[in-house]
Amino acid sequence: MKKMFPRHVMLVAACAVAFLSCDTIQTGPASLGGIYAYTAYDNADSALVTGIIVLRNSTSPLLSGTWNLDTTGNGGPVGPQVGSGMLAGSTEGGISINLNPQMADDNIILNGTSGRNEITGTWQWVTFSGVSAEGRFGMKKR
Repeated sequence: MKKMFPRHVMLVAACAVAFLSCDTIQTGPASLGGIYAYTAYDNADSALVTGIIVLRNSTSPLLSGTWNLDTTGNGGPVGPQVGSGMLAGSTEGGISINLNPQMADDNIILNGTSGRNEITGTWQWVTFSGVSAEGRFGMKKR
């Protein structure tokens, strides 16, 4: 007479094999680290700014990094997201990045969500008088 494994043992073994054969998908701030190609668009969906954003790996919800961006020449107000600088942000409740954290006024704020190797969302040029310009942005990990 043959011994049979209980069904739950077989199910657990099958799940373990399936889990171990899948690609590991990282989540959280550490998975966001890397070099990204950045494009900011106006409300008419014209590309206004392009360049590189570098996010550093982190084990906390805080983000840091650098950026080097330039206008495309398509016109439209873009605020201080031209040139280069340091950035700061957070992954709590979505991704929020300030391209000008050292300034109390005249900030570019990126609010978005991450997908596989990309971050998408909206950008705003925020001054003491309110939002001066806004649109969407996309960042693709290189």
